Amino acid sequence: MTYGRLAWRLARIKARCPAAVLAAILANDTGYYEKRVYVEEAKRCGVTVLAPCIHRSGMEFRSERIGAGRDGIRAGFREVRDLPSDFVEHFLHERDERGPYFSVEEFTRRVEEHGMTITERWVEHLILVGAFDLLEGTRPEKLWRYRIHAGRKRRIGPEEYAARRRPGAALFADALLEREPILPCLPEFDARERARLEQELLGFTTGLHVLEMDDLPDDFDSQDCIPLADLPARVGQDVRILGFLAAQRRTRTKNGRLMCFLTLEDRDGIAEVVLFPDAYERFGHELAGQDRYVVRGRVVQEDGALTVTAASVARVE
Repeated sequence: MTYGRLAWRLARIKARCPAAVLAAILANDTGYYEKRVYVEEAKRCGVTVLAPCIHRSGMEFRSERIGAGRDGIRAGFREVRDLPSDFVEHFLHERDERGPYFSVEEFTRRVEEHGMTITERWVEHLILVGAFDLLEGTRPEKLWRYRIHAGRKRRIGPEEYAARRRPGAALFADALLEREPILPCLPEFDARERARLEQELLGFTTGLHVLEMDDLPDDFDSQDCIPLADLPARVGQDVRILGFLAAQRRTRTKNGRLMCFLTLEDRDGIAEVVLFPDAYERFGHELAGQDRYVVRGRVVQEDGALTVTAASVARVE
């Protein structure tokens, strides 16, 4: 079967079932780009991307029905930074065997009952990416409450702490140590902070695009930057675009000079940018890995492929 036929079939299925196709690509690491690029493509297709959930997620990405005939993509726990696979397998098995978790404290207690030693950072990362959002309280409240209990456990020791948490044990325990703290009502993280934490701990964002996370520098004028989705209407024109670097590939011309192909993406689309040798020699030093870049160039369409021939490239600090 030719690559063309495979691509056509995949595009047809993706048009009908975008959540299922993109979830399968993400779960199996079969894509050319980083996962963040496929997550953004899902958003552009109208698919809701959901954070890991302690009640609904598995190890991998999966599609999930979210009502009214709509499907979303649920991130798996494998995507959460620093989570060991045996820890994830342990609490997923515990959930399947004994039912859902009703608090962060119950989650840690049930996992530790079977001999698993939990590192506090693992639980904090789960809280920060929204894995416990179905439970009562905001993420800051859950984080504060967990840190209080974790600190108490460190002071008196895991065995003594477990003994004092058994029903009826509080009647004989030190009242000061066993008194539950009164937590203030802490507001939820705003959209930018949630996106920043997701980018740091998951490698992608479920809400804001990475270009929307931070303010652009005061001296940067984005007024004449066009959305990447508008490029097909600008063939033959000089344009200025702003995008996040999704991929880059260097190659050599027949006479041995280096040139470079870039893939930029924004919340509206993806664009292929070509730096021919002269442009690459002048601006190649600007390409410092994943970041925001502004490109000036001409939109060219050749053999059905749309590219931007770069005249200049600048990294947006």
